Amino acid sequence: MKMKRKLYLIIYVAVCAVVWAACTDERTEAYAGDDACIRLGASVVGIESATRVASASVYEGSSPSSDRPFEADVCFSNTNGEYGTDGVEPTYVPCRTQMTFDGSLVYAKTSDGANLKYATTGDNPPSVYCVGFYPQDKWTIAVDKKSATAAIDGSTDLMFASQQTGSWSNPLKELPFNHMLAWLKVCICATSQEAPAAWGEIQSISINSADGLSVNLGTGTVTYNTSTSDIVAVENKTLHTTMQEVGSVLCAPATEYTLTIVTANAGTRTKKLQLTDWEGNNIAKEEDVKGKLFILSLYFNEFDVVEGVCTLNAWNNQDEDLYLDRPATP
Repeated sequence: MKMKRKLYLIIYVAVCAVVWAACTDERTEAYAGDDACIRLGASVVGIESATRVASASVYEGSSPSSDRPFEADVCFSNTNGEYGTDGVEPTYVPCRTQMTFDGSLVYAKTSDGANLKYATTGDNPPSVYCVGFYPQDKWTIAVDKKSATAAIDGSTDLMFASQQTGSWSNPLKELPFNHMLAWLKVCICATSQEAPAAWGEIQSISINSADGLSVNLGTGTVTYNTSTSDIVAVENKTLHTTMQEVGSVLCAPATEYTLTIVTANAGTRTKKLQLTDWEGNNIAKEEDVKGKLFILSLYFNEFDVVEGVCTLNAWNNQDEDLYLDRPATP
């Protein structure tokens, strides 16, 4: 049985894939240091929340700062693709720790406050491998230490930073956090004055999505669960003849989504919406959906027919009001 999870009507603004700048030679020197301590930075392209939204559970801003810190779980290891937690002094690696990035280089520390360090002895000291998870406390590493999983609940913005490698002579720099989900906005509109009475109240609109994901910590390969859940994006809304943005969810990327619409007078309807690109072409690959915003527009008319339109929208245009053409009424 599919499990329904309620998502209250708050728009959660997703974070785009990370873009990070190349470090200069001067900055690289700062990463190493004579103390061999591991220092790390992060760079995130933030999304400003829409002005009509009261709040959003999302990191905002173009880069971490003291005013807008970026909090993540970070794992370190001396073994490629395998991340444990049993490190001991003097390096304390492997280790899983929580880091708050504020725009400067941040020391990686154990939960007890000890600095993680690169090995410096021997002719060929081992490399340090590193991966990151956002948000904190939402990811579980498998018993074999080679993969991690997270639940998709419709409201949590999941990001993963793929494996980076460093050493005392070639230290770690910045973690590339990438957005794992697609952001879907739901809009509704009646195409005539008679339609609201024909349908009655929109009691709920839910979107079917994979209910979790797994990442390979060595390769960065992402696998989405075959099991699904219906995530409730909209509850108890009245139809109007003007376009309304009524809900927003973060879902596993897919080329089409199935919406279940429950109304007071017309019962339950399902609608499949195929995602399209800027030119209106059907999107064929799920990878092209991840990290993007799509507007799912539902048009209700008095003939008991729901017309669905899906459009790709720019992340940086989210503050703009929506002006969408209605489909012709049959």
